[in-house]
Amino acid sequence: MPAGKESLLEYEKTGGFPQFMATGNQEILQELINDILYRDIVVRYNIRDNEALKRLLMLMVSNMGNLISANKLKQAAGIKSSTTVLEYLSFLELAYLIYLLPKFTYSYKAQMVNPRKVYFIDNGLHAAIDPSFTKNLGQKFENLVCWELRRLTDELYYYNENGAECDFVVYSKNQPRLLIQACRELHHENREREQKGLLDAVNFFGIKKGWIITLDQTDKIATGDKTIEVVPLHALDVEQL
Repeated sequence: MPAGKESLLEYEKTGGFPQFMATGNQEILQELINDILYRDIVVRYNIRDNEALKRLLMLMVSNMGNLISANKLKQAAGIKSSTTVLEYLSFLELAYLIYLLPKFTYSYKAQMVNPRKVYFIDNGLHAAIDPSFTKNLGQKFENLVCWELRRLTDELYYYNENGAECDFVVYSKNQPRLLIQACRELHHENREREQKGLLDAVNFFGIKKGWIITLDQTDKIATGDKTIEVVPLHALDVEQL
């Protein structure tokens, strides 16, 4: 993760592929996407309906940070079977284009049937597919937080209970280690919502502290016997939390 706000802003916009960062040539990213789709997925898994795979990828692009389910994607992508949708999603994930974040639940069966949240491997690569994505600063920021956490753990979930959502649950050794909201800018219009989701998760898991990761804000919020730490992403050191 880049150190300093300015470096983070650049990384948020352009992503991290060295050749693109050196040249700024969007064709490099578009060629990379095509190579991954055809070499790593279409050829490897002998996929006949290339266009359906592309449509599914576009749906992943447009839904980044949102909940997805095979049944809903099936019709939108023009794919006949939910099983085929799930196969294509697994291929996209194995090719490191997307990550499908599961809901936290103590039941593995329930975890498998609940919708997952989709994240894209790189903001620059995402923008090469969908130029309008450059305006979605909140989604871009949440995507960065997701991949920073994925770099540190394989046990990552989202929390959604009681009508409240917490973006990330970092699990370790059969217990929650960190509860994190990703919020690029915390202000009066979103503060209550972000705190509510985080506090609901804190109470659900019975721990004392949660974290809101922002672009450049720092704060400490006490609510009863619970504490919310507001930390800038560029200063985040998960190992010390």
